[in-house]
Amino acid sequence: GVLVIGAGLQRTGLQSLGAALGTLGYRATGGMDYQLNPELFRAWNRFLEEGDFDGVDDLLRQGDWNATLDFPFNVAYQKLLNRNPSAKVILTVRDSAEAWTKSYVGHIPEYTALRHYGAYVFLLLAGFWGEEADVSLRLKRAAQFHDCDVPAIHMSSLEQRPALLDRCNKGYELYVEKVKREVPSDRLLVFNVKEGWRPLCDFLGVPMPSVLFPHVDDALEQYLSWCRRFWVTPWHMPQGGDITVRAKSGSDGWPLKPA
Repeated sequence: GVLVIGAGLQRTGLQSLGAALGTLGYRATGGMDYQLNPELFRAWNRFLEEGDFDGVDDLLRQGDWNATLDFPFNVAYQKLLNRNPSAKVILTVRDSAEAWTKSYVGHIPEYTALRHYGAYVFLLLAGFWGEEADVSLRLKRAAQFHDCDVPAIHMSSLEQRPALLDRCNKGYELYVEKVKREVPSDRLLVFNVKEGWRPLCDFLGVPMPSVLFPHVDDALEQYLSWCRRFWVTPWHMPQGGDITVRAKSGSDGWPLKPA
């Protein structure tokens, strides 16, 4: 079952936390699995749209994971707690709401037709259907939990932008307070990855490693790793997030257990 539930929003040090949990012997699944695994994607969407968590729970139990991170796993912390009574929750946070907003908005590239349709074609080749491959709908699905509408910000005028950014700040703060309010304090760690190993290891009841705490931000490499694993070879994906696809072949399914 799941032992560690990451409830932090995207861009709160989740890649660093994932690497740290790996060092401690945990096996985490997260946002990249949701985004690129059609079966997991559909199960999660049934939960997000209809409240049916059984499909997600079945897939998690079939897999080899005992930790969850990133969207949409993070927003299901209550369901995961109910299904995994011995699990603990880690709420990763940034130094401030403004720091989170700057990072979250900055990591999503501005809309262009090439990016949009390049990503759409890639996701179709990866096994998604119709609207499932629409990246804008994926962004909207996540935004309902923190009210940070990045496409609207990118398209806004200079006069409109401050109010939209303030909505992001408030959405972040409301989400953090909601998790603090709903998770029992003895099962919750509010954690900034800058704090390093000690609070994390004390909370999980494990020895501190002798290596430095990891600080990772390599979403691009994670994406390329998925491409290699499933025989999808990109023509080009620069740092800004431009995705174009050459081919997908030789894969007859997406494994539920991580490689």
